[in-house]
Amino acid sequence: MELSNVIYLDNAFIVEAYEKTFAKDAPTKYSKTTDVSLGFDFIAKAGASLKETFEYPINTHAMYRQLHEQLNKIEEIVLSDSNIRELPDLFWMEGLFGVSSASSNKDNITRYIFSAAPINGGKNLLLATNDVYFSSGYDQLLSLAPNFTNQYVIKAKMLLKFLGTTRNFSIAAPMIIIKNGNFDHHKNEEHEDRLN
Repeated sequence: MELSNVIYLDNAFIVEAYEKTFAKDAPTKYSKTTDVSLGFDFIAKAGASLKETFEYPINTHAMYRQLHEQLNKIEEIVLSDSNIRELPDLFWMEGLFGVSSASSNKDNITRYIFSAAPINGGKNLLLATNDVYFSSGYDQLLSLAPNFTNQYVIKAKMLLKFLGTTRNFSIAAPMIIIKNGNFDHHKNEEHEDRLN
């Protein structure tokens, strides 16, 4: 396993999995700090706002390295039109990871979101992501998306937490995304709209 291929790692999930797997608390340094960004007068009246900070002497990538074999025992799903609305709470999938666009008829604004899709076609799964869990560069993709619309796609193995459905979409949150390779747009022109 190449840690350099891990492009998304949910720190909270990894710490919790580490603690459960090894039946011990992840060693932490804990602190609270006062948020004074609102100004002294406001804080004096409303009370200080506290931020909690946790620091780990080993980073989450090192924890993930220790958890790798255990996490690989989680079920792998082949995403299909028949199971996309009834997925397990936590599952692996191999497929395509990329940027999708969605337009709103109400305000005529195009928004961008990450999504996952099976390699051999089918419906896509919208992904609720947190930029802080992406490795450098990937956290900037949505802000750059208007320049390349739906053309950013890579092959990836993803550990996903199923969140539920809307009327039209199924939604999951990635816990881990591992890049397996680049998507060849020229070879796969007929599948270019896979993540739309």
